[in-house]
Amino acid sequence: MDIEDLIKNTSATEEHRKFGRLAMEAYKFPVQSMVIRPTDGAVVHKVNANDLLHVNHTGNATLPSSKPHMEDDVDMKSLFNAMLQSLCHEYLAFLEEGKRRAL
Repeated sequence: MDIEDLIKNTSATEEHRKFGRLAMEAYKFPVQSMVIRPTDGAVVHKVNANDLLHVNHTGNATLPSSKPHMEDDVDMKSLFNAMLQSLCHEYLAFLEEGKRRAL
């Protein structure tokens, strides 16, 4: 169910509708990850996907040239894997911090 639909849904509990409103207040387009405390619906930590990706593109990594050589394919795969690892690391750090704040 979409959060906006949840807020409008009169058969949803008032608590669920409140949690939906709190989540929508914290939402930032296009994709927002949030850690929400289940006891009161408070958004204790959030990160926007664009911001998370920006963190991973601020390093000094450069894209390999676009020459059609096997070496370039290997370099692209290595760069992609490094970026993916970095993104996973940043997202896990986000979740850990959210967990810490929720306690």
